[in-house]
Amino acid sequence: MKNITIKDIINNLDSYRAHSRDTDGHEEYEGLYEHLELTHKYYSKIYKEKELEQVFDRIYNNLFTSEDFKPLYYSMISATIYCHDLGKINPRFQKEKMNNENIKLDLSFQDSHHSSYGSWIYMRLFLKEMFNIVDSLDAGDDDICAICNIITININAIGGHHGSLKARDEIITNTCNNDTVFSNINFFRENFNLEWTEYKDDLESLKFFANIDLNDRKKQASLYIYSRLIFGLLTQADILATMEFTEKIETSSLGLIDKPDEILENYDNNNVTKIIREYELGAYSYDNGNINEVRTRMFLEAEKNLNHDKNIFTLEAPTGAGKTNISVNLALKLLANDRRLNKIFYAFPYNTLVEQTYTTLLETFKENKKVIEQISIYNSVNSFEDLDKIYESSEEDKEEISFKTLYRDYQFLYYPITVSTNIKLFEIFFGNSKSSYYPLPLMANSIIILDEIQSYKNLIWHEMIEMVGYFAEILNIKFIIMSATLPGIQSLIDKSQVDGLVETLIKNPSQYYLDTRFKDRVECDFSILEIKEENYDDKKMIIFQHIVEIIKNSLNGKKLVLLEFIRKKTALDFYSELNNTFENSGIVIKHIDGDTSKRERKDIIDLIKARKNPEKAVKLNENLRSELDGDFILVSTQVVEAGVDIDMDIGFKDISLLDSEEQFLGRINRNLKSKDAKAYFFDLDEVKRIYEGDVRTEKSLSLKNKDIQDLLVRKNFKDYYELVLRELNTRNLNTSDEYGYKGYVSILKGLDFEGMKKHFKLIDENDKYTIYLNVSGEICNTEDLWMQYKNLLMANMDYAEKKIRLMNLRAKMDSFTYEIYSIPSNYQDYFGGIYYFKNGDDYMINGKFHSELMKNDKNYSFM
Repeated sequence: MKNITIKDIINNLDSYRAHSRDTDGHEEYEGLYEHLELTHKYYSKIYKEKELEQVFDRIYNNLFTSEDFKPLYYSMISATIYCHDLGKINPRFQKEKMNNENIKLDLSFQDSHHSSYGSWIYMRLFLKEMFNIVDSLDAGDDDICAICNIITININAIGGHHGSLKARDEIITNTCNNDTVFSNINFFRENFNLEWTEYKDDLESLKFFANIDLNDRKKQASLYIYSRLIFGLLTQADILATMEFTEKIETSSLGLIDKPDEILENYDNNNVTKIIREYELGAYSYDNGNINEVRTRMFLEAEKNLNHDKNIFTLEAPTGAGKTNISVNLALKLLANDRRLNKIFYAFPYNTLVEQTYTTLLETFKENKKVIEQISIYNSVNSFEDLDKIYESSEEDKEEISFKTLYRDYQFLYYPITVSTNIKLFEIFFGNSKSSYYPLPLMANSIIILDEIQSYKNLIWHEMIEMVGYFAEILNIKFIIMSATLPGIQSLIDKSQVDGLVETLIKNPSQYYLDTRFKDRVECDFSILEIKEENYDDKKMIIFQHIVEIIKNSLNGKKLVLLEFIRKKTALDFYSELNNTFENSGIVIKHIDGDTSKRERKDIIDLIKARKNPEKAVKLNENLRSELDGDFILVSTQVVEAGVDIDMDIGFKDISLLDSEEQFLGRINRNLKSKDAKAYFFDLDEVKRIYEGDVRTEKSLSLKNKDIQDLLVRKNFKDYYELVLRELNTRNLNTSDEYGYKGYVSILKGLDFEGMKKHFKLIDENDKYTIYLNVSGEICNTEDLWMQYKNLLMANMDYAEKKIRLMNLRAKMDSFTYEIYSIPSNYQDYFGGIYYFKNGDDYMINGKFHSELMKNDKNYSFM
């Protein structure tokens, strides 16, 4: 393509304005050309530092059969950035938004919008050029189809850069029938040095070729990833450029890992790693029967099998095997080997795991403050430790730390090492809000660690793994996929699409699963499963009596007992009744569920650890030290399963999924300190209500089946998942349902971004209502927090400051915020989507919230 500039295209470009700012009461304006240049500066910065040329090359090679279109392809990418705001030459925008007296108002323009005009100008700029190349070459339909799709995608990005992406068919139709643009054609002819004849015929040709069937899944996925990448690049660069002019904040760092050797050196110097390296050299030996010896062998085998040419690594290891530590080592080895890699992203299914792993990483790198400063949490209950620094620091430091820079870093994921949820990760890959696209360019050349993959909705496993393969290949992302019960993901990947991407890090997991230090830690007892009472309340009482009897016969003055349920209400019921049953017995009884505050959850976990390790008692809160003695019972929902580092002596669990049963066993006798550890399983609440649509809820795949009981005892998860995947293949791949695999294929093929968002939604939730309880006896004034929340929402302040302050405040309010499934009544206030209950104590029993009490039933009882 011939080298032309924006100034060659538009007459009098220097007359147009893009943004304004107030400087000491004086309005200053940024020229449109200056803004386009500044946006391109930030685009180039991201492009260079994330080494995106190789990414765009891979996309091109996936889409095109020849090199003929490559110069045009790269010109179009760069021009997408330059053209994004060209629609601001709209006379109404200049007059009404920019007070530009140099521009004459054109009454043919009905509004001050600019994005749609920008996309149309871009289309006009490249469409004729593209067809000139096509006419001069013997180009095949596939290549023409590919370049027409690239044009359409770029039009989509420009037109939606203040909103979100539309489906391809919608973009093509809107472009071909844009009466608003067509009615102003004379204005564009006068102000642009472009050929405007025969544009309707060209649009019809674009529509025809862009709609040629792309039956190759790799091409479909490449167009999808290209769409997200170019949109993320454009919107991020645009916002950074706008921030530099309007706020005078220049962005110098993208939050990348720039000194991996320093992090690796710090990691190698911690005590755990030193012992592992000494063992590797034969200079250290573990005591006979020490479980850490097995953990060390897995650590070293995974490291040995790390093939740097692969992109997806699977790590299957028993519960309690130290997968987090293994994954940290693997990530650092990958960083050291490939200097393109400059970001680490941990994704977990639960916030409890996010918080625990964040704490673990801080402890691992505690000797190096610079490393710790690179680690951040990115989730829905973020708080910002830097907030106070804004007010404590000097005026010079305030320029470096501000609400705007904090919010910028949060939006764009400018964190070298991030610990987050899989929901946040899926938003980056599949979301369709504008902000969900921002971080994707930063995810290129990164390491993503997916933990507990079996907890993802299994109805989308096939397409999830398939898309992970494409993201890995195209963006050069190294995925480490971990689980104690890892599905056979290789069988989920179409080898013709992503062949050779996967490396298994533990070649023979059974040698570790069957090691007596893991396999025989806990004896499984299925006798309570034999209770077949039909009436729920009767069955509930009989199970409770069985559990109480076993507990009484097991207590010895220092026994740690865990009861786990799959419903919050049932857990609270048992917690309340256990308090009544063991009143004045000296037994300490605690409760944890998803509503338990971080502070309370940490106190309980610290208390359990101190009971097993007395040296940790000195770190306990003063009010907990009196609870160090006597037997201990913890009643919980499934939040304790995945990765929560507790070590109990005896356990009782309401059965759910086999993966959950194994996770639960990992909380019992975790470190081989109990001689007679035992886990009892019972069947009370209907698991299909909790895991709707999950094939693993079928009776034939649960502990109701004695064959499955045997698989759990023998840790034979390979055979178990062969059964699961067989059922999935039958149920999912052979259905034409929009939520099945065929539905995904159709959505991907049509570049339907809203459809992809819905298809890959991890949690299918009913309507929920958020409530906030004003309760007594807490370490903070809950009523005062509510007033702060209301005042902050009503305050007139900078958007970034309000967002950051709200996130910090909501993090504090989180301990007293709950979600219920029925419309609240008897509330005293409603603000910002939250119902406020001044008399919050009325809905608490033994310090725990009971949603049942909101149904005006004051005669609450166990049954």
